[in-house]
Amino acid sequence: MPYIGKTPTQGVRQRYMYTATAGQTTFSGTDTQNLTLSYSDSNFIDVYQNGVLLKTGTDYTATSGTSVVLTTGASVSDVVEMIVYDVFASADFFNRTDSDSRYVNIDGDTMTGALTGTTATFVGANTLTLRNDTSTDADEPKLIFDNDTFSGANHANITTGNGGLLMKIESPSTSTYQNRHQILMNAGAGDDIQFNSSTNNGSSYTTQMKIEAGNVTIGDGNLVIGTSGHGIDFSATGDGSGTDTSELLDDYEEGTWTPLVRGSTTAGTASYSTQIGRYTKIGNLIHVNFVLQYSITSAAGDLEITGFPYSGSGSEPNDVGVLQHNQAGASYASGVASYVPYMSSAVMSFRGNKSDGTSFVSLAIQNMSYMRVTFVYTQG
Repeated sequence: MPYIGKTPTQGVRQRYMYTATAGQTTFSGTDTQNLTLSYSDSNFIDVYQNGVLLKTGTDYTATSGTSVVLTTGASVSDVVEMIVYDVFASADFFNRTDSDSRYVNIDGDTMTGALTGTTATFVGANTLTLRNDTSTDADEPKLIFDNDTFSGANHANITTGNGGLLMKIESPSTSTYQNRHQILMNAGAGDDIQFNSSTNNGSSYTTQMKIEAGNVTIGDGNLVIGTSGHGIDFSATGDGSGTDTSELLDDYEEGTWTPLVRGSTTAGTASYSTQIGRYTKIGNLIHVNFVLQYSITSAAGDLEITGFPYSGSGSEPNDVGVLQHNQAGASYASGVASYVPYMSSAVMSFRGNKSDGTSFVSLAIQNMSYMRVTFVYTQG
């Protein structure tokens, strides 16, 4: 209802209306307007019967907060009306000073404590900045990625070090949290990037790889080329006066092989007392050396060696070697002082120039009490 002048108090007013039955004294619950009677203070309720204001304590009692009880029962169809005045309570509020101390402003403000939620969205060119304005590492800002399916440690975090000189990404690799990995980016005097690992839950770390001043250091392990045809590219280095065809070192290999003896016309059958072969491959150059002690029967033609780890190109200018041997059978061809290895595809033979310069001859198949060869050839 409207008031003239000041209101007696800040409050709300609610009307409840009931139609009585014969002798009814208690009125509660839902009224004729589908409203449920409720009041908080019996001093703030007025009760009317057929428009006549009743006197509290004499004509009725109202103590339960949900019902009104008449002293004398009402007649059939009497209209019993209650007007309830409840105290109006405004919502809690903060003034500007309270709000500024409690909530983060749009710009230039700071916050402390945990920020909890499931989703954070940054739209457009907005930037999330974590800054430490002190010189203490203990106060360094952290961006933490926590996986609740693991217990005992953060699944991953990014930490900036003192003065923003250090960036660390750390993640335990198993649910036991014994194996951890770090990527440290130091922008200070070291100016390096380190890849570290720990097997003792982060108590200590071992540097597996470091990039510093343009150099890469492998702490303990190998640099593995994952795809064939790739390697170390030297194209940034200076070139000679020739025409280079490649500056990529794409292969290195070392191992053993088994040298075999045969005749060029008839292979024959060889028996070995010493049969040793070793090789080193750098790029497309193969360095081989071998030692043979053997005897051979039923063989004819020139002496040939097979079993090489790689086939040769058959290009004479790229192949060079030295033969040392003791003959146990036939003598040198007439006019030949010495022989040198010659590689054609996967077969090595031995040639010697005649002293008159007219031609060369090949070393015939024969028994050898000792034969040693060192040879370099180009992979075919």
